[in-house]
Amino acid sequence: MGRLWQIIRGWWYRIIGKAEEANPRAILEAQIADFQKNSAQFNENLAKQAGMIERLKNQVTAEEKKIELMTARASAAYAAGQMEKAGQMALQIKETKREIDENKKQLIASEELFKNLSRQRDVYLKQARERIDAVKSKISKAEMAEA
Repeated sequence: MGRLWQIIRGWWYRIIGKAEEANPRAILEAQIADFQKNSAQFNENLAKQAGMIERLKNQVTAEEKKIELMTARASAAYAAGQMEKAGQMALQIKETKREIDENKKQLIASEELFKNLSRQRDVYLKQARERIDAVKSKISKAEMAEA
């Protein structure tokens, strides 16, 4: 069964190859369509990642402000002799600091992922442009040969 599949696949690739040779403009149009589709997908993924980064930055900033406020309240409670309330606030501060640390780790990972996605997009765009330029060059050479 595997051998039969390879034969059918080989025939299919030959048919496609002959069609491509007969119509290089179809190849160019397909390359451009793929380029546009994939570029849009890369940009959408980058935008989503940038949104996540901003959300994490805002969350860290909000939590840091929350710690400042809770620290002031805990100090006031301690100064007023409300030890139980000050102790509870200290636990809340500790938990919020843990959340900040976790969010900062996620932020670093998200920024690294954004950089990697950006590099992948740049490499893809460069390669796609090179493929499109190669097809355009083949079309130009073919047109010059016909003339």
